[in-house]
Amino acid sequence: MNFGFNFEWPPFVGSVIGILASAVMVAGAVAGAILLVRRVILAWRKWGQPQVLVPFANRVDLLNGEIALIGLKEGKRIGRVKDVILNLQTGCVAGFRVRAHWRKWVLPFERVKSIGREAITVESADDLQQPDSLPALTALAATKYRWDDCEVMTETGLRLGTTSWRELWYNRTEGSVDLAIQTSHHSLINTLLAWAIELASVWQPLDNWIDSPSKLHVRVPLRALRSASRKMVILNREGETAFQQAVQAQATQIRESLNRFHGTLNTLLRWRERRFPAPPADSNPPRPEAAKPS
Repeated sequence: MNFGFNFEWPPFVGSVIGILASAVMVAGAVAGAILLVRRVILAWRKWGQPQVLVPFANRVDLLNGEIALIGLKEGKRIGRVKDVILNLQTGCVAGFRVRAHWRKWVLPFERVKSIGREAITVESADDLQQPDSLPALTALAATKYRWDDCEVMTETGLRLGTTSWRELWYNRTEGSVDLAIQTSHHSLINTLLAWAIELASVWQPLDNWIDSPSKLHVRVPLRALRSASRKMVILNREGETAFQQAVQAQATQIRESLNRFHGTLNTLLRWRERRFPAPPADSNPPRPEAAKPS
């Protein structure tokens, strides 16, 4: 005897799933097309314009690109910069790790002339120091701080989000370092809201568009770190306060963007009412009643 149980989905379930999948694909295609048009318009407007050198540089760009080290006196490349040497106590860049002539060197930050997009300039190759001559800087260089997707906690036991060494930003002039934290408060809702704002910004003038609102992260100064490891970063009270202020500023920016979009939508609706006015209520005379058969 066969006591097997054969369960089959109702026939309408497959149709409903197909309709939902088609709707999701259409919505994704429309959103992708709108974002592509937005990027193309921005790229067209920036075509031929000189690139503005932002005050902050990303650490991952330096590691991936291996920025060249240029000696102004020699007039040539004297090495390549391999990494940033961080000082958690001051929250600043202490120097750079450099490889030149198949040897490892350290470059104090005060010897740097300027930090560009493709190269870092110094006065001459004499500014490079051997690791043995600067034991304090060499000790800082030994700790590379390669945390990746680690949790960010506060002294009070509050989890703020996640961070990575790829999200370290250092000031080209002062050497101060900021740590970017991706917030974990309602991350899914924040992501959906950010995409909605970016789609809604198509109706805004190009100058008022938000720069990558889908990248939901806030910055806190590196000096706000009490300790750091590969799995966890601890912020002090100063860092927690800076985080809360950055979140409030981001919420204010989102609120203002939504208000601008709402105002633009109201303007379009008023223009439509003026262009296509609704007919008055008494414009259609009543129809005569049909004669009743005698």
